[in-house]
Amino acid sequence: MPYILVMKKYFDVKIIVIIGIMVGIGAMMLFGYNVQNTLDAKLYYTFDFVKEFFNTLSLEDRQAYLKHEYLDMGFMLAYTAFFFLSLKRFYEGWNWVPSIALAALVFDVAETGLIILCLQGHVLPEQLFFLGWLTACKWLGVAVTFCFFVVGALKRLSVKTT
Repeated sequence: MPYILVMKKYFDVKIIVIIGIMVGIGAMMLFGYNVQNTLDAKLYYTFDFVKEFFNTLSLEDRQAYLKHEYLDMGFMLAYTAFFFLSLKRFYEGWNWVPSIALAALVFDVAETGLIILCLQGHVLPEQLFFLGWLTACKWLGVAVTFCFFVVGALKRLSVKTT
């Protein structure tokens, strides 16, 4: 309970709810489906890796991975909302900063959407020659967003304590 009081001091209720959603979806993704070695978790991978990866998935693996990817869509919307609202609060007057979180979302949606289409059989792994680059761009966007978040949070903490 004291953690919630500390969080309320620095975040509004919307952000606390979003954190709860992220934790819930993250736990379901991690423990709910026995998906090993998802493409989403890698920083980058080659085109040959993508083809081999999809060709080695069993029907059961594909179904579990598909459920995982649907959860990932919810997770990415939650983490984007968290970062967007936090950056908006941390960088008042700097209207462009929160949009950095949206850039990461665009790459993440494209990556996850293509993986879903491939798992459903609408796209062939041979057509995903750029998937590794989408994943790398997603992680770069997340890293930049996270850096802005940390700097903004530290600035906010220093202002609150003085």
